[in-house]
Amino acid sequence: IGTRAFGEDPAAAEALTGALVAGMQETGVAATLKHFPGHGDTATDSHYALPVVRHDAAWLRGVELPPFAAGIAAGARLVMSAHVALPTLTGSASIPATLSPAILRGLLRKELGFTGVIISDALDMAAIAQGPVLVVEALAAAKAGVDLLILTTAALDPEIIYAGLVQAIRRGLLDADDTLASARRVLALKDWLAGQPQPPLSVVNSAAHRALARDVSARAVTLVRDTAGRLPLRLAPEARVAAVVPQPADLTPADTSSYETPGLAAALRRYQAQVEEFIIPLNPAPAEVGALAEAIGGCDLVVVGTINAMSHAGQAALVNALLDKGVPTVAVALRRPGDLL
Repeated sequence: IGTRAFGEDPAAAEALTGALVAGMQETGVAATLKHFPGHGDTATDSHYALPVVRHDAAWLRGVELPPFAAGIAAGARLVMSAHVALPTLTGSASIPATLSPAILRGLLRKELGFTGVIISDALDMAAIAQGPVLVVEALAAAKAGVDLLILTTAALDPEIIYAGLVQAIRRGLLDADDTLASARRVLALKDWLAGQPQPPLSVVNSAAHRALARDVSARAVTLVRDTAGRLPLRLAPEARVAAVVPQPADLTPADTSSYETPGLAAALRRYQAQVEEFIIPLNPAPAEVGALAEAIGGCDLVVVGTINAMSHAGQAALVNALLDKGVPTVAVALRRPGDLL
């Protein structure tokens, strides 16, 4: 799940989760822990299929659950369910956590003591059955303990799903008392939010917020390796610099990277006069890699920004081609920090 998680160390993720929940809710934002009971060790994108995590219960409790426990202890108002199958907990590799009473009512409510709102992940994802049978999936989610259903762009009319849930209550397929309890949790969340002070809209893009964004960005920059001693850059004023960045694209249906405009070249031009920008495909083909390496080869320095090169081998091939040609190169992972691997 890449940069959507705090990292691979459960203890660090636990501490950061508790701190973030506390910080958000101190400012009147209801924090949501997601995706329960863990989406970190999946090899499948639930937008396209149902991921299966086959670790045993001890592993899950030692690795996946500590950050959720910390967030619950810090008072998180919501928990989002994962469309991930955990056969160790449910006995089935075909039941996502969103539809599992054992996970939501048992593990989350009874074992971890969560009393807030359970919200589903988006129900328009392929890990959940689509089309007319989505009514059945919604019923199963409500029966499992979900309080709020995210329908987003689901092809089925939300009114049909609502009518199906109401009918399920009439026929006793959903417990009426459970439904009232669910409604009370949602109303309690609304009451809490209504009681929070509303900042003026002038805070949006305010100088204070831009300064905070710059500070966070600066602290996030991490030098992983500099065996060639190239950093900080010491270039002659007339040096030719190439700035290479993949064209940002939506990496999942929930991503919005395609809205972004690469700014690496513009940033470098604040320091160097001769900066040429190269916007490359997200996963350049071998022929494109060869042509790019040839075109860039005469520069005094190349700064290559990567976007998930671990999943797009063409980016890594370009960096390695430049290194093989002896071109002074600085590689910057702009999204997933594991690109250096």
